[in-house]
Amino acid sequence: MKRFTYLFVVAAMLLGLFFSPLTASPAAAESTCGDTYTVLKGDYIAKISQKCNVTVDTIRKANPEIKDLNLIYPGQVIRLKVDASVPTPTPTPTTPATSGTYTVVRGDYLSAIAKRFNTTVTDILKVNPEIKNASLIYVGQVIKLPAGVSTPTTGTPSTPAGMSITLSTRTAKVGAQVEVKVTGFPANKDVDFRLGKEGSAYSVAVDAKTDANGAATVKVTIPNSANVNEKWVVKVLTTELAKVVEITSPTITISN
Repeated sequence: MKRFTYLFVVAAMLLGLFFSPLTASPAAAESTCGDTYTVLKGDYIAKISQKCNVTVDTIRKANPEIKDLNLIYPGQVIRLKVDASVPTPTPTPTTPATSGTYTVVRGDYLSAIAKRFNTTVTDILKVNPEIKNASLIYVGQVIKLPAGVSTPTTGTPSTPAGMSITLSTRTAKVGAQVEVKVTGFPANKDVDFRLGKEGSAYSVAVDAKTDANGAATVKVTIPNSANVNEKWVVKVLTTELAKVVEITSPTITISN
């Protein structure tokens, strides 16, 4: 009996296989030719050109983003006719020439830097496209300077009328403190005392405020980065006035 039942089930399965309606196989993927064509597996530009009755040169002109016509992939949509609405690749703009760099120190802002180097904020922004907001620069940021800017005077500059700067010493060792005093500045204004190697970016900045007579005194420390026989200077400048007032000290020679 069990053997009969088993044979019956097998026979039923075979009959169902032969007489059940066949499921239609999915239609092969197709792509039609029109204004655009979707690349299929096995396609290449010459084949598409023949299939859609367009020249390879037309396909190249209509698809300027395709740099190598031998590199196309299934699913990629390519244009089959040149359309005026297709954007032409914009050439990468060239950055204007530069002439050195400047490292931002605390209290700096672009208009003051521009004035210091006898240039404009607009020209500085042109050579520093990464600066999106002219009001946002940070201490330690290195900015490029436009070509043709003039370098500020260092060493012993001409002293503006009524202003003076004095040093407690003209020679100092690494780690030593030098007292710097200025007079003749605007009264009760924030100022920076900036110490740095002559002709280079300033590496030390000390806050101060002038008194009612426009005088201020601070002590600056010669940093470990200074080397024997180098010439260092202190620049004192206002940090809250639209028109910067500044003065630079005589040189300090680094000694043993």
